[in-house]
Amino acid sequence: MENLEQKILEAATAKHRLDPDQQRYFLGTFEERVILALKTDDASKDTVISNFSQILRQISSQHTPISVKISPKLDLKQQMTYLKLAQEQETSATIVNESQAQSPFALIVHTDHAVNLDYNNISDYLPQEPETTQQPTAKKSFFQKIFGK
Repeated sequence: MENLEQKILEAATAKHRLDPDQQRYFLGTFEERVILALKTDDASKDTVISNFSQILRQISSQHTPISVKISPKLDLKQQMTYLKLAQEQETSATIVNESQAQSPFALIVHTDHAVNLDYNNISDYLPQEPETTQQPTAKKSFFQKIFGK
C-alpha cells in the first residue's frame, strides 16, 4: 500500500518524467513537438513582437492545436506581451516556472503530438523585407581614365 501512495504522490508532483533533461531544455515539452523555438536574443526584437500574432496564425494553419511556453528569464513586460498576443490568437500560453531549467529559449511554440521538425528559426516566419539592390558602379580601367572612354 505504501508503494501505491508513493506512486500517486510522485505522479501528482510530476517527479517522474520521460527524459527530464530534454523537457527542461525545451521549457517542459519534448523536442519532437517543437514547431518554433525563439532564442532569448530574438525575443526582444521589435519585428518579432510586432509580427508574433501573424506567426501564430501561420503556424496554427499548419498545426493544431498549438501551445506557447514562455521562459521566466524574459522580463515581466515581455512575458505579458507574448502572453497577451497568444491569448488574442486563442492559443494557450503559459509562463514556465522551472527552477532547474537551463534553456537558451525564451519562447517555445509546440503541439501536443510529434511533428519531428527541425525547430525553425524565427526568420523563417518573419515577412521578408525587400532588398534594395544597388547596381555597383563599374570602375573605369586605367586606360579609360586616361583616354576618357
